[in-house]
Amino acid sequence: MSPTDAAAAQQPRPPAASPAGSRRLVTLLVVLLLVGLTALSWVLYQRWGVRDVTARVRTFSVLSDSTVRVVFEVTPKDRQPAYCLVRARDETGAETGRQIVEVPAPPPDERTVVHRHDLATRDRAVTGEVPTCSLSPPAGSAAASAACAHGGRRAA
Repeated sequence: MSPTDAAAAQQPRPPAASPAGSRRLVTLLVVLLLVGLTALSWVLYQRWGVRDVTARVRTFSVLSDSTVRVVFEVTPKDRQPAYCLVRARDETGAETGRQIVEVPAPPPDERTVVHRHDLATRDRAVTGEVPTCSLSPPAGSAAASAACAHGGRRAA
């Protein structure tokens, strides 16, 4: 045995990991993974979970270089008025017009209301869409201001 081998053999070795310490580490990692997956699930549910309002575009028509007509149906979960974002895009895909539209509640004997809206655009649109609806008006909108001014109720 050479002198370097003898010196290496006499150096203290680090202690082997105990089975109990390894189990604690694995348990901690599993708990952290479960917490992370639960948080991710909650965020995804809030973003794409059950909606209180559904909307579907029936038709859109480009009326002029500055107007697009969007006909869409809205089904609110609780037969309440809805607030929908109506949007138009030009041939490049850029947004050329948008407006929050208040859609009245459906009649008592129906679940869905069909609404027609003529949207002003900055440039000629090639499509009209309704990407989202909600039962409450977006903060800062005129509808939200009117609801606040009337104690949370909509203006008549």
